Amino acid sequence: MSHTDSVKYFAEKKKAYWAIDVVNSYFPKLSRYDFLVLTFDVKGKSCRFEAREDTGSPVIVKQNITYTDLDQSVKMYLSNGVLMFPSDY
Repeated sequence: MSHTDSVKYFAEKKKAYWAIDVVNSYFPKLSRYDFLVLTFDVKGKSCRFEAREDTGSPVIVKQNITYTDLDQSVKMYLSNGVLMFPSDY
């Protein structure tokens, strides 16, 4: 799996390399799909990660993250092995 420069910048600025690690940990399962919508939904100090083929589609993988200092929810795409923001697509 690779990622765009904007994902790298985000991880550096927000100290959120863990988000890349979460996606990478599911990559063997996620790599079967050409395109996925990934969300990190932040609520207070916890976060829920989900991967779907499209908004409203069934969840392929999900993980509850009990603690995060990330201060915003994030949407990313995984397309042909490249992790990116929607603005990179």
